[in-house]
Amino acid sequence: MNVASTLANYGYWADRYFQYDNLLPIPHKLAESANARMDAVVVPHPSQPSFYEHVTGLQYVGSSLVLRSGTAMKIYFRLPEGAALEDFTFAIRRNDEDGYYDTAVSPQTNGDCFYLEIPDIPAAELDDEFEVAVGYNSGISSVIVHYCAMNYVDKVLDGYYPNPDDAARNLIQVLKALVLYSQATDAYFANASGE
Repeated sequence: MNVASTLANYGYWADRYFQYDNLLPIPHKLAESANARMDAVVVPHPSQPSFYEHVTGLQYVGSSLVLRSGTAMKIYFRLPEGAALEDFTFAIRRNDEDGYYDTAVSPQTNGDCFYLEIPDIPAAELDDEFEVAVGYNSGISSVIVHYCAMNYVDKVLDGYYPNPDDAARNLIQVLKALVLYSQATDAYFANASGE
């Protein structure tokens, strides 16, 4: 399947998952091809997320994948007792052809946790690992989480929902379609660059 057909497949399943009133039709031929591939989806090299704790009491809670008009990840933490968000600095570390670079990010509160969002992840980078660096303002220590979007996908596809209802089944299909779309974009860019 090419990028366009995997994007159409992803759009179809996203439409079903988000329960829009205007369910997109998927062409019959595309549906047959997509369904055969969806049944055999394997998440590529899903390294387990790693968490290195150096700030006493700061806890890595988990993550979520945000599927909007773009794809984003949210990485959740819990503060040590008595600490304030202002005591910490936060950055997302990415690797590109010029090496690593950090982008400062502002935390958002969510109940007794806070999260850092990695926005606008291109389809070709969904299997790329990001580092989340959390530093204490005094510069004494830091927390680094290594994570990629496929870690979340792998968790869901690996039985996170042992008895899925319709919504969970649709989420599983959306994520399988996302994997196919990511793989198609990887192949497209590899072919375009002559790899």
